[in-house]
Amino acid sequence: MTNQFNPHLAWEAYVSIEEDFRKFIYYVPLEREHFDVWSLYLGDLMLRVGSTVDSFFRNALYSPIMDSADNIKEIQEIRKKHPDNINISDYRTIFEPFYQLSSESVHVLRTKDNVQPFSKFASGKSPNWWGAYNNIKHDRFSNMKEATLGATLTALAGLFLLNVLHLETRPLLVDLDIIRAGDYAKEFVKGMLSNRGALDGLADAYAKTDVFGYVFALKGKLSDDEKARILSPSFPGY
Repeated sequence: MTNQFNPHLAWEAYVSIEEDFRKFIYYVPLEREHFDVWSLYLGDLMLRVGSTVDSFFRNALYSPIMDSADNIKEIQEIRKKHPDNINISDYRTIFEPFYQLSSESVHVLRTKDNVQPFSKFASGKSPNWWGAYNNIKHDRFSNMKEATLGATLTALAGLFLLNVLHLETRPLLVDLDIIRAGDYAKEFVKGMLSNRGALDGLADAYAKTDVFGYVFALKGKLSDDEKARILSPSFPGY
C-alpha cells in the first residue's frame, strides 16, 4: 500500500514546527550573530523538520502530478519492494529536475537574508542541514551542537519551500491566504499556479508566513530588491 499525499497534513505539520520555532526566537532573537547558538530545543526541532521533509518527499512521490518526472516509475518500484532504501539521493534525482530546487531561494523576513535550502542538489550533494539532521538522529547527545539556529532556520526554510513549490499544495495555500496575488480571484490564482515554471500574466504573486517569504518567478526575472519590495509590510495586500 502506498501513501497518499495530503496537502492539509503537510501544511499543518509545517505550521506546527514554525510556531515552535517562533517560540524559540522570542528568547533568542533571529539575528545573524546568533546563528551558531545551539540547544536541545533546536535539536528536537531539527528532528521534526528532517522527518517531515522526508515524509513530504516520500508521499509526494505518488502525487499524480509527479507521473511525468524522470525516473519516477523506477523509484516508485524500488520503494514498493524496499521502502527503507529510499533516501535523499532518490529525492534529489526526482525532485531537483522537476522543481529546480537548487536554484530556489526563500526570503527570511526578519533578517532580510535569502537562503537556498537545496542549493547543494545542483552538485549532486545533500544539504548541510540534512547532514546535521541525520547526525542528530543517530546520536543526539554527541552531535547536538549541530542543532544551531542557522541550521534549523535553513532546514525549516526548505520545508516551507517544498510546500510552496509542490503543485498539489498550492491551491490550499491560496485558500489560506498564504499565497496571494493582488486582487486576482483565488480560482484564477490557482489556475495560474497549476503549472511549473515562471508565471506569465500574474504579477507579484508571493507566499508568506511570519518567518519566510517566497516570490513566484515571472517571465522577466525579478531582482532581490524587487522581491524584498513585494514581501515588505508596505506592499499592497500584505
